[in-house]
Amino acid sequence: MTDKIQLPPGRYVRATQLAQMLGLSRSTIWRYASQGKFPKPIKLTENTTVWDMREVEAWVEARRAAQGGAA
Repeated sequence: MTDKIQLPPGRYVRATQLAQMLGLSRSTIWRYASQGKFPKPIKLTENTTVWDMREVEAWVEARRAAQGGAA
């Protein structure tokens, strides 16, 4: 089994989906994004904010690499 996020690159996801995939709360995702610790969200419309999965995957891989590649 792989720990890699299983979504096609370029797909946009909302905070609720990210929270489920990453095991973080939505408030943590928003806090990290506002602190520059997580990719910035993209505001598509007044009521729709998403994240680019390519950026999220890069963030996950960078954190994994910083920990010596541990899964």
